[in-house]
Order: sequence, then structure tokens, then C-alpha cells
Amino acid sequence: MVFEESGDSEDISAVGWSCQTLRGRHSLGGGQFQNDNLLVVKENKTWEEALNHCLQLNACEDYSSCDYTYNLLSLKEGSNLNYIRNRIYGATTTEVWTGLRFLGGSWWWVDGKTLDENWKLPSCPSERNHCGALSEYNAFWRCVQAGATYLFVQLCKEFMKATVDLADLLGLHLVMSRNPGKGEYKIMVAAMGWATAELVHYIAMAAVVWMFTRYDLPKSFRLPVTVLLALCVYKAFLMELFIHIFLLGSWTVLLVKAVLTGAIALCSLFLFVTLVHSN
Repeated sequence: MVFEESGDSEDISAVGWSCQTLRGRHSLGGGQFQNDNLLVVKENKTWEEALNHCLQLNACEDYSSCDYTYNLLSLKEGSNLNYIRNRIYGATTTEVWTGLRFLGGSWWWVDGKTLDENWKLPSCPSERNHCGALSEYNAFWRCVQAGATYLFVQLCKEFMKATVDLADLLGLHLVMSRNPGKGEYKIMVAAMGWATAELVHYIAMAAVVWMFTRYDLPKSFRLPVTVLLALCVYKAFLMELFIHIFLLGSWTVLLVKAVLTGAIALCSLFLFVTLVHSN
């Protein structure tokens, strides 16, 4: 929280603001800076607690008779925001409270003045965003932080995708634990059975490619073979399209994938057998 020490009831202020949550706790400040009237107290308080802290620093009961008074910092247009950001660099949080508050449908400073029209703030903020704070970071570094957060999230997503392969290990272990016999027998059963399920797709694709590349392929086979080849290539894309259009659930997606793979395999093998016997 940044607050100001005002002499002769004059407001000496120069900071920017950023709207923060009312329930959040921001740094309060600590230590008096030379050559200006700003103090930063290094304590974490809510906005109301910070305001009371500043007011309690006033030594006299009648403010009009005080040589100087303490209050949360009020801002004016043209303030040197970079200078104030440097002053709050030692705070315990990256943001400190200012004297900005949303009351009665308008933004007000604690010195009783309304917000300048050039300040673009929400006209109806949520209840959790009724207090103003200043960040030590400018907009550029906020974008950098957001970009770094995005990259971290994407990295976590890719890591989770790779971790899904652990399900294959658990599946293989389950298959081998359910089959009696020696170790090598269990390995062969699990490996062959596991590979056969994936092999169906590639057997069908190999048959389609073989038929498609034959120069003596009958014209009546051209269209169905071409369609099957396209389905083999774009099966993953078609599945994603179905999921987004029909909002398929997890089990439904698994069923559709099995049906589509089986249909492509059966049609491919049927055309292959028909073509071989016709020759």
C-alpha cells in the first residue's frame, strides 16, 4: 500500500492504479523515502486495514490543525508512474494499495476527488474489484508473465498427454497377470494381442494402398478405394470433427472409433478379396 504525507492539507501525489480484489491482501509499505512524501509499509493488509493504518498515524485529532496528515495515496493525471513503481519495488507483494475506491456508482479517491475522465475503468466492477492498487510491473511485463504462464500450461498439457501412455503399461500388466504360464508365454500373448488391435488399422491401410497403386485396378473399384484411402488418412480429423459437432462423450467416442476402424477394415478386406479372386 502506498500512502502520502500531505503538508498544509495539500495533496502531493503521483502514482497509477490497478483494480484489485477487495479481499486480497497487498503490501502496506515501510520506511520513509527521501526527497518525496511517500511511505511504503511492508505489511500485508486489506484495503480497509491499510486505510485505517494510515489514518492512525495522524498525531492530531483535528486534521485542520495538523502540519501534515497521512492518508492512502490519491492520484492525478500526468503522474510519474515509473517513479512510484521504483518506490514500491521493496514491498512484500507485487502490488500495493492506493486511495482509489468504487462507491455510489463512481470511482473516488480518498481525498474526496472523483477519478479523471482519462482514466479508463469499469463503470460497474464486481464487488471483489472495488479497490485500486498499483503494480510494480507495467503492461509489458504483465504480457510477458501471461505468455510465460501460457507456455508453462501448454508444457504441462503435453506432459500429461505423454503420461497417458502409462495406461498401456497398466493394461499390459493386467493382461499378463491374468494369463497363467511361463514369463515368455505371457509376454508373447500380451504383445501379440496388444499389437493385433493396432495392427488391424495398418493391415487395412496397406491393403488400400496396394489396391490404389495397381495400374490394372478396375474402374468400378476406383471410387470406393479412393474413399477408403481418404478415410484412413483423415480418420483422426473426422473423429475430432464428430466430437465437436455432436458433443460426444468419452465412451461414445471410444465406440465410434472402434466402429469406424472396423468398418474401414472390413470394407478394405472385402474389396481386396474380391479383387484377388476376380483375377
